[in-house]
Amino acid sequence: MVLIQFIVGTILGSFLFANYSRLVGGKSLWHPARSACDNCATTIFWFDLVPILSYLNLRGRCRSCSHQISPATIFL
Repeated sequence: MVLIQFIVGTILGSFLFANYSRLVGGKSLWHPARSACDNCATTIFWFDLVPILSYLNLRGRCRSCSHQISPATIFL
């Protein structure tokens, strides 16, 4: 039960943080529909949006430009 709560919490938290960061950055929630790297503006693949696992797999870097991603973005 705790594992399910953890998984749902990380997915929901990741989604809410993405929306929050778009709003604070003055971006639209609807356009573009896909997330992109803040540094190179490359669209992020769907399998790179899995919280924590993707961050660890990519070693905290963008797949395209290797720009460092803050660990705070996956834990907020």
